[in-house]
Amino acid sequence: MFKTSLITPPEQRAISIDRRQHQFKTLLCSLHMRRRRQQRRTADHHKPHYLDIHEPVYMYIAVAILLLSCVDAVFTLTLLKMGAREANPAMQFFLEINTTSFVIAKLLLTVTSIIVLIAHRKFWLMKVRIETLLYGSLIMYLLLINYELVLLNN
Repeated sequence: MFKTSLITPPEQRAISIDRRQHQFKTLLCSLHMRRRRQQRRTADHHKPHYLDIHEPVYMYIAVAILLLSCVDAVFTLTLLKMGAREANPAMQFFLEINTTSFVIAKLLLTVTSIIVLIAHRKFWLMKVRIETLLYGSLIMYLLLINYELVLLNN
């Protein structure tokens, strides 16, 4: 009676976009459909891609950077009371308003930067993997805290 086919003829198939393309929608969907731990195709592992689930080491790095940022804020305020000057013009702007706005701006900038770096850690920027910038941020904060400790001890 009715002839049904399991295979749709090519002329009747819907034209769809490549689901592997990265869009802002990919990032939004990852907030509630958490299942992408790595790029699915081995051939695509070198390509930039978003992940839904990250290894625990990135949470530890994020917490460490955030704690070091808090320590930096305390040391900066202490050094300012001792007569030092803020070298960062953006942070100097917030310091001129008041110390609360300085601390809030510092923490918001740090948290936003961490989120952006972790979300894009499988991407490249000028031949440098974003993941490397995350580790570099941690090392730079450690060096900054060490420098501030030297200033505080003098």
